[in-house]
Amino acid sequence: MKKTILTLLCVFSIFVMFSQTEIKGNVKDNSGVPIIGANVLILNSTSGATTDFDGNFSFTTDFTGIQKVQISYLGYLTQEKSVTLNGSPINLQIIMVEGGNALDEV
Repeated sequence: MKKTILTLLCVFSIFVMFSQTEIKGNVKDNSGVPIIGANVLILNSTSGATTDFDGNFSFTTDFTGIQKVQISYLGYLTQEKSVTLNGSPINLQIIMVEGGNALDEV
């Protein structure tokens, strides 16, 4: 009985482990400068990350199917990208566009 329960537990943990999708990428501005501290997240969830010093981000999610990833940063237009989450890694390259309002007008 103990072996059966242990076997089922191992099989279940393998399915859980492989159901995660890694989303990674880079966020830059129009001139190719990395954007530090941009927010990248799956809409209507808490799955996401903030870009590092080089504009890179990486996170995993349990979501599957077609989801929208939202990229936002102060002074730039918020972007949304549709991605298909199926367990395969996803690599996004994002170019942010400056918003209409200047920061000194806020």
